[in-house]
Parts: sequence; C-alpha cells; structure tokens
Amino acid sequence: MRPLKPEKPAAPVKKTSDQDYGIVVVGASAGGVSALSRLVSGLPGTLQAAVFVVQHLKSGAEKSRLKDILALHTRLRVVRARDQMPVQKGWVYVAEPGRHLRIKQGIISLDKGEPVRFVRPSVDVLFRSAAEHYGSRVVGVVLTGIGSDGAEGCRAVKKNGGICIVQDRETAQFFDMPEAAIATGTVSHVMPIHQMADTVIRELKRLKKVTDTIENGVSDTDT
Repeated sequence: MRPLKPEKPAAPVKKTSDQDYGIVVVGASAGGVSALSRLVSGLPGTLQAAVFVVQHLKSGAEKSRLKDILALHTRLRVVRARDQMPVQKGWVYVAEPGRHLRIKQGIISLDKGEPVRFVRPSVDVLFRSAAEHYGSRVVGVVLTGIGSDGAEGCRAVKKNGGICIVQDRETAQFFDMPEAAIATGTVSHVMPIHQMADTVIRELKRLKKVTDTIENGVSDTDT
C-alpha cells in the first residue's frame, strides 16, 4: 500500500438540494475495513448518492486511517464527517470515533449521546436518521460484524420505504450483524460482497423512480 497522504483542507462545495440524490448508509464492525474497501471500489465516481459509513473500530491507528484507506479504493471523495457539514452526492462520509452520526435536511449532525447497543457511533442511529428524513431514497447496507447493531436500523429503513442489503455468510468474516438484520425480516438482498456495489446502484435507480412517481402524484393506473 502506498504511503497515506495527510488530509487536505476541505474544498469549497457547491450547495445541492437534498431532494436530488439518494442516500446509502453502511454499517460494519469486525472485519469491516476490507469489506468496506471492496464495496466502495465498485461504486462509480458519478454516483448519484451520498454514502455514510459507521465502522466499529478499537484500534486508534485504524480509527485515524479508515478515511484514507477507503480513499485508496474509490473514485468517490472520502471525508471524515464533521458536525454541520453539508451533504454532497458523490461523497463518502466516515463517522467520527465516539460520536453518533445523523443526517437531516442535507446537514450532518454529530453528538456524544449515550452508546446504543454498547457502541458509539451506532449503525442503528445512522440508519434511523436516514430513514426518518429520506424515506424511500435510502439503501441500507449491513456488512460483517459482531453483535446486532444495524438490525433495528434495517427495520426503520424498511418501514420508511427504503431497502436493506446484507453481506452473506460465505464472505462475511463475522456473520452476527448480517444475521441479526436478516432475522428482522426486513432485508431484501443477502449477497457476497463482490456483488453489493452493483446491487446498490441498481436499487438507488429503482428507488428514485418510485420516489419520483410518488412526489409527482402519478400512480400506476395513470400510465
């Protein structure tokens, strides 16, 4: 792996309406760095969505390097999420250690609230936030990990019209988190990590069509 470059100051960003892009929320724990790298490597630089990542990490070195590691594997811009940062499509936002990550009306919010399922940041907190504010434009992805974080988040995503995808047993280093999500009955796809990016892209396009139809007040009987 080539040497990691220090993070550059964020460049000025063009304001984007939070109504014109999809939302991809991703949760992982043990074994997640490799899985996350594989996932983002398959997403195009022209992705019409913003991607948010919560990864449980214990190592201080891993915490500080996750953003840089993912940046080596994707054409998308990867940044550490900052409080009150505006959301941009085509960007990957990595949760800060020790802070819950939420999104609302195109703005990121970070807080040091109580741990959820013994972790902070929590996958459930991120998923619920996205589901409540972005509804049927959300794709939730649960990757390898120990514990059940993400399961309740999948319930919220499904309830609000989004869709959930989880990593399969064969490719997940630890299957606890995917299995807990599957047990909720709200998961639409269980698949190997190398197929996930294509499925995320396909579901984003499908959900956009559904959302556009609802927002334009067009029903199937009208077409």
